[in-house]
Amino acid sequence: MTRKLSRITSCLALVVICGAVCQGCADWSADAVAESQRRGNAIVAAIDAYKKDHGAYPTDLGELVPEYLSKIDPPTAGSQVWGYGVYKNGAVFCLWFEGPTKYHPFSGYSSSSRNWMLDTK
Repeated sequence: MTRKLSRITSCLALVVICGAVCQGCADWSADAVAESQRRGNAIVAAIDAYKKDHGAYPTDLGELVPEYLSKIDPPTAGSQVWGYGVYKNGAVFCLWFEGPTKYHPFSGYSSSSRNWMLDTK
């Protein structure tokens, strides 16, 4: 791509590029999305603590267990699987969940904006 994408749009584009698919999609209610984001916030805090200790974001969420999280609770919405990636030479991470159709709806967190995006289209 030649045009510059926003950081959050870049995270969404990377989900598409990586070929993430919805597996066994479930609930996408407001309650399920809110609970998923709450669980995601715990993961985000652990990722930030990891970076503080190691000087870089983890390359995989599994690196957070057991030192930063006893376990990683899955999202309750959509595919019930976390997506995670580190981009821009390690400067930005994105955490997301998606479904019930391929890539939509989508909710993602970008470390550059420090908040969740929700795309229900």
